[in-house]
Amino acid sequence: MLRGRWYIFILLLALSEQLAFAQFGFNVSTFFKTQIPADPSSLSASAVSGSQINLTWSDNSTLESGFKIDRSLNGSTGWTTITTTGANVTSFSDTSLSSSTTYYYRVYAYNISGASKYSNVVSATTPCVPVHSAVAYSASGTFTVPSCITSVTVEVWGGGGAGGSATYAIGAGGGGGGGYSSKVLSVSPGQSISFTVGGGGVNGRGTGNNTAGGASSCSGVSAAGGGGGSDDPSGGVGGAGGSASGGSVNQSGAGGASRGGGGGGGASGSGSTNPGGGGRGGAAGCYCDGANGYGGQVKFTY
Repeated sequence: MLRGRWYIFILLLALSEQLAFAQFGFNVSTFFKTQIPADPSSLSASAVSGSQINLTWSDNSTLESGFKIDRSLNGSTGWTTITTTGANVTSFSDTSLSSSTTYYYRVYAYNISGASKYSNVVSATTPCVPVHSAVAYSASGTFTVPSCITSVTVEVWGGGGAGGSATYAIGAGGGGGGGYSSKVLSVSPGQSISFTVGGGGVNGRGTGNNTAGGASSCSGVSAAGGGGGSDDPSGGVGGAGGSASGGSVNQSGAGGASRGGGGGGGASGSGSTNPGGGGRGGAAGCYCDGANGYGGQVKFTY
């Protein structure tokens, strides 16, 4: 009987507490639910460089322990929490990102009672950041435009002619240098550009037929190879320099010097060490071969 009276007492006590809470407008279940932070809102994202996106949002709660920021590459799957902030923080900079990439973000508040709902989902795309460099080729092939590059300077040098051989006193002629041409091309990332590189002329001892260098070309820019120098029985005449066309800069290669001189090729026309330089002819009084011409070159600068 005593136990039943205790049950009645406890029930009456509980009812009296509920009535007291109701009298002052206080609801127990509502009280505990509101301890979860309010949802953050107005999330925005702005790409400030090829590797950084800045985020801002509105803090609508005074109860949060902090905020968690999620990131995804498609906005629907693969969400990963990238950082946890302290309370009252309303901005974050996401760094070390890849250029030319779209990133999606969402934010939510949390505390010991639980987590809020997610904020709105936003996205931002990092700009493409070009990496500038230069590459030169000594054989024909294809150049692929790197990412973010829209302008390329192409330079072409024709191959140098071979120098003549000396068998008598007068000396043989040097080979002519290859021509030089350059032009700025408008391109697209990933575009393939074919080019041809001319080889250097080859000496033909005793034949009087020392070969010219080959032509180099790319996208309408062309540089002819230099002529071969003559053997000394033919007077030791130097080969002619190669012509150039199609570029904003066009320069003929230097002619080979007569009687044992070498031709200079390329843009400077100042010696056979340049791309497309002509080979030196056999010297006077020397029973010796002329040198082969230097190979041409195609160079891309971006």
